[in-house]
Amino acid sequence: MTTNLKIVELCNCAGFGCWVLSAIGVPQ
Repeated sequence: MTTNLKIVELCNCAGFGCWVLSAIGVPQ
């Protein structure tokens, strides 16, 4: 759950890196 929030924050901050983190963060 905490990881999801971190990914969301990074997505909001990075934006373009959101899909990258999501691609490698989805399975985890």
